[in-house]
Amino acid sequence: LARWGGLRMPSEPKSLMWSDVDWNRDRWTVGSSKTARYVGHESRVIPIFSEIYAPLQEVFEQADTGQPYVLPMLRDRKAAALRKLVMAAIKRAGLEQWPRLWQNLRATRQTEFEQVFPSYVVCTWMGNTRETARRHYLQVTDEHFEMAGRKAVQHGHATGRRGAQEESETRVGPQGFASAGSQATPTGFEPVFSG
Repeated sequence: LARWGGLRMPSEPKSLMWSDVDWNRDRWTVGSSKTARYVGHESRVIPIFSEIYAPLQEVFEQADTGQPYVLPMLRDRKAAALRKLVMAAIKRAGLEQWPRLWQNLRATRQTEFEQVFPSYVVCTWMGNTRETARRHYLQVTDEHFEMAGRKAVQHGHATGRRGAQEESETRVGPQGFASAGSQATPTGFEPVFSG
């Protein structure tokens, strides 16, 4: 739920109730104890994201009749106990534990959403502000670098740019002046000194 739903762990999953799930509209209401002190931010409505839908439906089908909570086993668990379970699972998988265990799961989801949806929509779903997202959640990923590299290559082919050999002969200096090889040295605002 932290990774695919962007929920704050463990407080938000602990309080999820079946009455909060709107199966007809593929949405659910998530109560938030962290933001409840702000008027209008006691809860938020989020989509039942595709990665969550089938597992949520499976839990619903297996739930005891009359059980109001989606995950009743979390009701009496402390955050430290849940953290230990996740750390053990990471170790069993042969992976290295990442820092800020729960927050980074939310951060990954917020970063993914920002690639597809407007920030105000993502922040509404995540229950935070753009400033909070910028400061604590949004990440630059390897995929961003890979996409930028592919776009640069595609742009080069589309514009018919010269090859690396030809391009190295004419360079643009820091002030935007073209120089041929080492024949001209562009200067900035600082004085020019020889030697």
